[in-house]
Amino acid sequence: MQKATCHGCGEEFPSRSAIFRHLKETSGQCLSKEEYQGYLQYLQEQDRHKVLLLYGYCGLEGTEAAQKLLKIVQGEDVKPDKINRSYANIGRRTQLVKQDEGTGGVISEVLATRLPSILEPVDNWIDRMNTQLEPEGIYLIGRHEMKGKGGTFNAEIDVTHRRVEYMLPLDFLYCSNIENMSRDEFFDTLPDFTETSEYVSKVGRDYPTLATVKYLFGLKRKMQSLTTQIIPMDADEHDSSAKKMEREQQSKRPKSQQKSKNGNKPKTNLLKRRRFHNFTPSCMAHEYVAYRRMDRVYHRATIRFDGERRPFLVLSLTGDLFLHGQVCRVIGVFLALARGLVDQDMVECLFDEKYGSLIPTPAAPSMGMIAGEAYYVNWEGKVKAVLSPRIADRFSEGWNDANTIKRYEYWKDLVRERVARAWLTGGFDEDGRLLAEREWTETVLEPWSQRANQQLEEYRQWKQASLVVSRKSAAEVSELIPSLNLVDPTVPAVFEKVLRCLREADASGLWPSTTPKRQMVMISSLTDPNATDEDFLPNSLADAHGKAKNNKGQRSSAYIFAEGEGGASGSFSVGAMPGDRCIQPKGNSLFPELMKAAFELEMVLRPDREPSSTIAINRNAQFRPHTDSGAGAGQSTSLIVGLGTYAGGELVVEGEKKDIRYKAVEFNGWTQRHWTMPFKGERFSLVWFTPKGCEGVHGIDLCRQAGDNNNDYGRKETLL
Repeated sequence: MQKATCHGCGEEFPSRSAIFRHLKETSGQCLSKEEYQGYLQYLQEQDRHKVLLLYGYCGLEGTEAAQKLLKIVQGEDVKPDKINRSYANIGRRTQLVKQDEGTGGVISEVLATRLPSILEPVDNWIDRMNTQLEPEGIYLIGRHEMKGKGGTFNAEIDVTHRRVEYMLPLDFLYCSNIENMSRDEFFDTLPDFTETSEYVSKVGRDYPTLATVKYLFGLKRKMQSLTTQIIPMDADEHDSSAKKMEREQQSKRPKSQQKSKNGNKPKTNLLKRRRFHNFTPSCMAHEYVAYRRMDRVYHRATIRFDGERRPFLVLSLTGDLFLHGQVCRVIGVFLALARGLVDQDMVECLFDEKYGSLIPTPAAPSMGMIAGEAYYVNWEGKVKAVLSPRIADRFSEGWNDANTIKRYEYWKDLVRERVARAWLTGGFDEDGRLLAEREWTETVLEPWSQRANQQLEEYRQWKQASLVVSRKSAAEVSELIPSLNLVDPTVPAVFEKVLRCLREADASGLWPSTTPKRQMVMISSLTDPNATDEDFLPNSLADAHGKAKNNKGQRSSAYIFAEGEGGASGSFSVGAMPGDRCIQPKGNSLFPELMKAAFELEMVLRPDREPSSTIAINRNAQFRPHTDSGAGAGQSTSLIVGLGTYAGGELVVEGEKKDIRYKAVEFNGWTQRHWTMPFKGERFSLVWFTPKGCEGVHGIDLCRQAGDNNNDYGRKETLL
């Protein structure tokens, strides 16, 4: 660190900050009166307050662009975790909402920082900054000083909704279902238009033909099917989240429409969020962040550049928060629907939270994605200013002035053109087909469609069974599982001892209760016909999640459990748990013989594998798609095996089914999403793993230590 010297007393200090502390503590006694007044004036000029910067960038990653902006504007480097911008994920502390890699560009982003006041006009200051920023791929659009209550504004957390765009070459929509029309003829059917203009004739036609209007209307319906839906709600349904929304709307109605004395309630339409777990590579349905609102997807503009015949569609998406990868996957599903590669009921399958399997969706190339505006509706009223670039007369301050709008429009057009050029850089084939589109279609979309149609057929069978069978949850699919009469009951010799111990533990009545955290990823079973409203099986995943999370009494009663047939009948751990102060699993003392036999089984199944520290023992448990908490250590994979007489119950890892009945399978439980298929019969499973904090700890050694403590020296049991 560079040292500094006080000009008054000549004393040397390790930094400028140390000099400032010295002058503050001594009230500048070592300086002359004129020097001290100059020092105070300098401090006044350096007094910083919260300022919002509206800017865009292209060809840069979000944090990199923000750092370069602040370096030029503030004259100093800023650490990434100190940057407060609208598309960051620092405040939420989860990678599930981080900005997509490879985004084509950003039209506008808001950054909150502290800057000194400027004496020159804001427009002049912005123009001066842009002379340095624009060569770096950054463009400053606006500046607004937050006054009064604005000091607590957070550019990331306080966003009420966002808008993103996708620049789509029309090549992606030209396919075999476009009859009697060449590629160029198909391109010519769409005249240009933008957000602020009428249709523009660049292809000899001012308005689309009737056939084109019908085609565009069909696309619109497919886009709408992917958005948040308004649904009718029966007031008697057992869905606490829906009942809460219904009560809020009921209180706002006129008294004549409110609940009558006899208790009857009118049916209500509700705007219900959807779970977008299938539209992101790492989020699960039971996670709250998957429960999102996407209000609108629509065709915003058709644009051609420099007289090109090939048009680009600007598709606009608006929502409360976009998950990592969500936008590109929404576009991918839309293209599959538009090209007729999957049926429309695929949308129902993707959003059905009761369906126990993941259906990963195809991600369109990220180069077409453009981040749009972030809106701060709640804060605009507080600070009396427009905080997004738009024409509005509600407030006189903010980013609604002509110069800001002009800069915004300039940068928006520039980003769109750059993204369009990026699409074209790969060239075309001999038939004039865009190579970027052909490669994505052949390597991503078409292979996905083949798998998706198989998964859709399985979903239809599951859905049909759920309509026929009156029982709930996993029992709905019992008709789809092979009969137990077809299952070979023979137990391989190596598994006999462990299975005997498992059955004895099951019959003992001492099987530990399932923790609330583990219940959150389990599928509940049959409903007790004598259950009260308080015990009612949750109809929605949100209710099930909340009931499991808040249940602190009878830990295994978050659902009404039933033995077998996929009921979440119990799960506990044995072995070591991380941390010196961590309470070790009570299964160690309850079932020492089972613990020892299970750790010995791992050594027989995988003699070359480093022994694990911990085992999860599951009885008749069907798990939702999830990843294991914490992080693996000691080995990078988990080892699982199934035991018992059951049918179905395969392990699915990232969409790939694996038969684990008396067959050990390794997988990365911390990074790969995995779940259990429905099953019939008696199903146990053992999962060996080593959590972070248990490096070098072997569960088999704990068994030996326990044996020594019990004076059980030298006794060796075999599994055969």
